[in-house]
Amino acid sequence: MGALMKRNVIQNIYKELREKFIVIGLTGATGSGCTKSAEILSSELTEDDLTKLIHLSKKDNGCGDEIIKKYDSLEPYRAKKIYNFLKEEQWKPFYHIRVSNLLFALLFAEKEESSLKEDYQLDKWLKDVDGNDYKFPAIQKLCHSICSIILNKDNRGESLKKYLDKLHIVIDKTVNKKSAEYTTTFQKVGNELRKTGLKEYIQLSDEKNLGIFTISSFIKNTIKCLRDEDIHFFVIDALRNIYEINYFKARYSNFYLFSINAEETIRKKRLLNLFSYTESAYQRMSDMEKNKDNEYSQNINDCISNGDVFVTNNTQIEKLKYQLVKYISLIRKPGLFTPTKDERNMQIALTARYNSGCISRQVGACLVGQDGYILGVGWNDVPEKAVPCLYRSSYSLVMENNNSSEFSAYENSSQFKDFIREEVGITHDPFCFKDQENNRHKNIEIGPQIEFIRRSCPDIDDESLTKFRKKLAKISKNPTRERALHAEENAFLQSAKIGGTSVKGSTLYTTASPCQLCAKKAMQLGVKKIIFIDAYPDISTQQTLCSGPKDEWPELTSFYGAAESAFMKLYKPLINIKDEVEATY
Repeated sequence: MGALMKRNVIQNIYKELREKFIVIGLTGATGSGCTKSAEILSSELTEDDLTKLIHLSKKDNGCGDEIIKKYDSLEPYRAKKIYNFLKEEQWKPFYHIRVSNLLFALLFAEKEESSLKEDYQLDKWLKDVDGNDYKFPAIQKLCHSICSIILNKDNRGESLKKYLDKLHIVIDKTVNKKSAEYTTTFQKVGNELRKTGLKEYIQLSDEKNLGIFTISSFIKNTIKCLRDEDIHFFVIDALRNIYEINYFKARYSNFYLFSINAEETIRKKRLLNLFSYTESAYQRMSDMEKNKDNEYSQNINDCISNGDVFVTNNTQIEKLKYQLVKYISLIRKPGLFTPTKDERNMQIALTARYNSGCISRQVGACLVGQDGYILGVGWNDVPEKAVPCLYRSSYSLVMENNNSSEFSAYENSSQFKDFIREEVGITHDPFCFKDQENNRHKNIEIGPQIEFIRRSCPDIDDESLTKFRKKLAKISKNPTRERALHAEENAFLQSAKIGGTSVKGSTLYTTASPCQLCAKKAMQLGVKKIIFIDAYPDISTQQTLCSGPKDEWPELTSFYGAAESAFMKLYKPLINIKDEVEATY
C-alpha cells in the first residue's frame, strides 16, 4: 500500500507540473512549416499513428536509416519509450492559437471596409465577400465579439473557443492565404501593432501602450480566457519577433520555443510552386522577415537561434511528426530518454560560447573525432593573455595609465585615442574595436566619395545618398580588423595545442555556421561534417564548402534537438528513475 501511495504521489507531481499547462511557441521563416507543425500538434494521434511513427526509427525501414544517421543507434529504444508512454498517458492535442487569425480579428473589429481596401490591399487576398455567406458586417461583428472577450470588456461567459473556431471557418472560406499580399499585409499589421499599440486598431482597449509587447499580451489574454474553458495545452503559430518570444519565456515556466527549419531552396520552392509567389514577392517577404532596423519588426534569424527545441522539415511530413511527438513526450515527462550525441555535443558548444568576452556576438564550437570523443572546444575570443572587449572601455583607454596587456600599441597611439574620444566619448561601457576601426576607415575612405557624389549630382536626395553611404560602408568592412579568433579556429587550435591529434574525418558542432575564413580551415583539415544552429549570412557554403571534388565536400546540416536551458529541463528527471520504478513494486 505504501508503494502504491508513493506511485500516486509521483504521478500527481507529473500531472501538476507537466499535464496542467504547456505552451509551445513555433518560429521559422515563411515556408518552413510552422502552420503544418501546429496542425500536427493540434490533431488526434491514434495508436496506429504511433505505430507508424515508431517504424520510422527502425533500421529495416526504407527511410529509417536516415533517422538513425541523424540521431544515433539508441533512437529505436527512445521511440519505444515514447510509444509506451503515450500508450499509457495518451496523446493530448494542443489548441492551435493562430496569430494571423488574432491579427485578422483586430484588423476587422472596427475599421471601415473602405479603409481596409485602401490601406491593406483587401481586394487582393479577401475573396468576394458579398458573394459569400459571410458579409463584411457579419465578419466585423464576429471579430468585435472576439476582441471584446479577450480584452475582458463584454460577452463575459461566452465561449471564446466557439468564436475563434467560427472565425477560422470564416477565414478559411474568405481569405486567400496563398496570396503573397496576404502575408505581407499581416507582416505590416504586426509591425504596426508592435509600434503603436492597440488603440490605433480598436477602441475597446484602455490599456497603456504596450508597444512591442502588444501582440504577445493579446495572445496571453487569449490563453487566459481559453484556460477558463478547461483548455491546458496551447501551440502558438507563429512567433517572429524576439521580444515577443522573450515575453513568453519570462511569463510561462512551461513555455518552449520550437524552431522549425527548412533549407532556403526548399522553402522558396514551396512558396513559388504551392503558394504562387513571384520571385519579387518572395524577396520582399524574406526581407521583411529579416529586418534588423527596428525592434518592432520581424527578425526571424534571432527568433530561430533562440529556440529551445530545433526541428527540421525538409522532406517527409512523417519525419516532422516524429520529431514533434518525440519532444512533446519529453516535455510531458522529463528524463523519459537520454540526449542524442548531436544534442550532447551541441550543448557543449552552446555552453562554451558564454566564455566569450566579445560584446557583438558569442559563438561556441565543439570538435568531435570519428570515435565520438571531443578533440577541442572553442569560443570566439581574443588570443591568450589579451583582455576581451567586455572588460575594456573608452575611459580606461583615454583616462587611465594603461599597461600593455589591456590595450595594444596601436590602440595606445594618439591617433586612435583621439578618434575614440570623439566618436565614443568617455564612458565605462565596453566598445568594439572592429566596429570603431571600421568606422574610422569609413570616415577616411567614404567621406571623400560622398562629397564627390554630392558635387557631381547636386540634385541627389538625402534618402538616395544615405542608401549609397550604407552600401559603401558595407563594402569597407574588413574582417581582419577583428581582435578575436573565431570559435571554430579556437577549437581547431586547442586540438593542436594539446597533442596535435588529426581532426580528419571529425564533426564540427558550432552555434553559427562557419564564415568563409573558418570554412577554409575546416576544408583544409578534412572536417567531414558541420552541424550548426545559426546560418552565417555570407557565401562560405557555396564558395568554400562546396568546392573541389563533390564527394569530398563536408556535410553541412542544421542542428535539431533540445538545446540550452531546455536541455536541462527536459533531460533531468523530475524524480529519480529508480525511485519511480521501485514505487510500482
